[in-house]
Amino acid sequence: MDGRNDVDVARPGAGVVGFTSEMTPELLTQVLAGGTLTTPLALTIMLAGPLFVVMGALMRGQILLQWGYTLLAALPAMPLLAFGVAYVNARRKSASEIIVPLEVRADAEGLTLRVGEDTRVAPWSAFQRWRRMMGTHLLYTGLRTFMVLRTDGLDAEQRATFEGLLRANIPSGPRR
Repeated sequence: MDGRNDVDVARPGAGVVGFTSEMTPELLTQVLAGGTLTTPLALTIMLAGPLFVVMGALMRGQILLQWGYTLLAALPAMPLLAFGVAYVNARRKSASEIIVPLEVRADAEGLTLRVGEDTRVAPWSAFQRWRRMMGTHLLYTGLRTFMVLRTDGLDAEQRATFEGLLRANIPSGPRR
């Protein structure tokens, strides 16, 4: 791979795509915070205030209204906390491994990942599900562990080829 985004044109429909994934701390912060804010726990916490207010108003329950107003007042804290934690995590020394340019080649066997002279192969069986978020693809290896690949530079054909490989090889498709 020479660092350019390319699709294997030697064989039409070959299902091979190569690209460079170059993450930035800013994009990593957004992805980490977005992932946190879309978890069931975070959504439940953020929806509790409005739910208590509606229930209190319908049932004329003062205690429910008080809880609802309290939780509504705390509602802005959840995104601020998520972005704060994501900001710190994206700038930690250990995150520097994620931010280096990564050469990616996806084919029917899996992903070939190259950083400098180091090359690793990740078979599709290593991934449980995948998700598209903010110009990236998250390939989950566990419940909350994932590989993040920046894919906003792919053209429509490359994205279709890449997502076709994901759909064909990772049993559980995107969680939205």
